[in-house]
Amino acid sequence: MHEDRLSPELGRLIDAVKATAAGLEPALAGTEVVGVLVSTGEVHVAHAVETGSGWSAADSALALSRAAGSQEIVTAVVAVAHDASESVSPSPATAQALARLDPELPVVIKRLGRWVVLPLSHLESLT
Repeated sequence: MHEDRLSPELGRLIDAVKATAAGLEPALAGTEVVGVLVSTGEVHVAHAVETGSGWSAADSALALSRAAGSQEIVTAVVAVAHDASESVSPSPATAQALARLDPELPVVIKRLGRWVVLPLSHLESLT
C-alpha cells in the first residue's frame, strides 16, 4: 500500500497514530499506539498505559470509540513511539483485543519500512 493511494480517512488515521507516537515523551519510547477508524470517519487514537492489568492500546482506543458512541470499527493502525524499526506488529494484548472485535479486521502495520494493510488473522504468520 502506498500512502499516496490511501483513502483520505485511512490516511488521516495513519497520520494521527504517527503523530501520537512521535508526540509521546522520550521516556515512553517503545509504547504501543493504536488508532481505530469507525464507519462515520471518526478517528480514535490511544497509547498503552502500563498497569499490569493486560489493558492494551487497542483496549484504550476501543474504549474511546465506545465513549464517543461509535459502533462499527472499520480498521486499526498500530505504531510504536520513538521506534525506528522497519517493521511493527501489534502486541499480543492488542491483537487479542482486536480479534475479539473481528479476527479479520483490516490492520495497518509497518512492514519493511512501508505501511501495509492485512487482515488481523494474517499477522500471526508474520511474527
